[in-house]
Amino acid sequence: MYVRKLSLLSVILLTGILQLKAQISQTAVGLWLGNLVVNESVSIRLGFEVSEAKSGELQAIFHSLDQGAFDIPVKSTRLYTDSIFLNIEVLDAKFSGRFADSLNIAGIFAQRKGRGIDLTLTRVSEFPVKKPKRPQEPQRPYPYTEELVEVKIMEAEGVTLAGTLTIPQGEGPFPAVILISGSGPNDRDATIFGHKVFLVLADYLTRNGIAVLRADDRGANESTGDFHSADIVTLGNDVIALFYFLKNHNKICADKIGVLGHSLGANIAPVATVNENQIAFAVLLAGSAESLAAGMLEQSEIIYKQFGVSDAGIALNAKYLHAVFEIVRQDIDLENAKKQFYHFREDFEKELEVLSEEDLEILELKPPLSARIIREFMTPAMKKDLFMEPGDYLKLMKCPTLILNGDKDVQVPLRHLYLSHDLIMSNGNKQVTAK
Repeated sequence: MYVRKLSLLSVILLTGILQLKAQISQTAVGLWLGNLVVNESVSIRLGFEVSEAKSGELQAIFHSLDQGAFDIPVKSTRLYTDSIFLNIEVLDAKFSGRFADSLNIAGIFAQRKGRGIDLTLTRVSEFPVKKPKRPQEPQRPYPYTEELVEVKIMEAEGVTLAGTLTIPQGEGPFPAVILISGSGPNDRDATIFGHKVFLVLADYLTRNGIAVLRADDRGANESTGDFHSADIVTLGNDVIALFYFLKNHNKICADKIGVLGHSLGANIAPVATVNENQIAFAVLLAGSAESLAAGMLEQSEIIYKQFGVSDAGIALNAKYLHAVFEIVRQDIDLENAKKQFYHFREDFEKELEVLSEEDLEILELKPPLSARIIREFMTPAMKKDLFMEPGDYLKLMKCPTLILNGDKDVQVPLRHLYLSHDLIMSNGNKQVTAK
C-alpha cells in the first residue's frame, strides 16, 4: 500500500512539474520588442521571436528592426523558472532577462567585448517594422533535386558536417561547386541580416547546370563540432572532405569539382586547392590578400571614418589594436598576456581622456578596458589565423581562378583584388581572371 501511494505521489509530482514547465514555456512564446539605448543620440529597436519546436524545446530568431536585419538565428534559448537566456552566436551577442510579469522581461543585452546595456522586452502582437520581402529567394518546388547530406570528418572525432546538395535535372554527371562561407559559424545558406546568400546563389547555379554543395559550418545549425577551435587550415580540410564526398557521388563529374569562397571563405578556398590538387577551379569573392590582423586595422580605419569618429580616435584605436596584436604574437600563456595587457592599459586609458563620449562608445574603448579581447585572440585557432598570410597559399594556387571584389566594399578594399591576382600569377599560373 505504501509503495502504491509513493508511486501515485511520484506521478502527481511529475505531472505537476511537466505542467509547470509547459506553463513557463508558453509564457515565453511570442513576439518580444525592446528599445536598446546605445547613447543619448542612438537607440535601436530589437525583437525576439520565440516559438516552440516539434521537440517541445524553445527556439528563437532575432531581429534588429531599425537596421533592417531580420531572421538572425539564436543559437540557444534557455528558459528557467522566472528567467530566459538567448545566445545570438553569429553576432557574439547575448540577452539575459527575468520575467517581471507575463508581458515584460527586464534584462541585459551584451555584444562582443562591450559591457551590457539594460534592455526591457515587452510582449507585442506584431513588430512595428515589417520584414522586407525577399523576391530573390527561390520557392519550392524547385526545378532540380535536393539532397540532405552528412559528411563525417574522419580526422576530427565527433565532427559531422550537415548540408544540402542541389543537382540539376537530367542524367548527369554534372560539374559541381562547394560554397564556403565567411567568418562564422554560419549555416549552409550563409544567412546574414535576413538574406540567405548561399541559398540564392545555389539556386541560380543549379538552374544553370551546376550542382552545388553547401554545408553548415562546424557547430552551426545541424553540423557538430566546435567552430571556434578550428583554424583556417582545419576548415580547408573540411572543404576537402566535402570534395571527396562529391567525387564519389554518381551524379557528379569527378574532374569538374571546384570551390567558391566568400570573405574568409575566400581565404579557406586557396588552402583547400593547395592541399588537394584535384580541385578543378576556384572562385574567390571579396577575399583578403593580407593577414587578418592587417585587415582588422585597415577595416577599422575605413569604417570608423564613415561613423564619424575623430582622427584622434582612429589613431588611438589603431594603437590599441597594434598593442594587442604584439601581446598575442608572443609565445606566452594567457595569464602573462593579460598581465602585459593590464600594464599597457594603465597609460593607454589616460590617452583616451582626449576623446569624446561618442568616440569612446563607437570604438568600444570606454575604460576600464576588458581583457576579453586577449582571451579571444589567445585561443590556438585565432592566434594562428590572426597572423596567417593568405599570400603564402595564393602563390601556390595552380587551378583556374576567378577573383571578384566590389569597388564599394569597405571591409575588403579593391586593392586586394589586384594583389590576389598578382600573387597567384607570380607562380606561373596564367589561368587567373580578376574583376
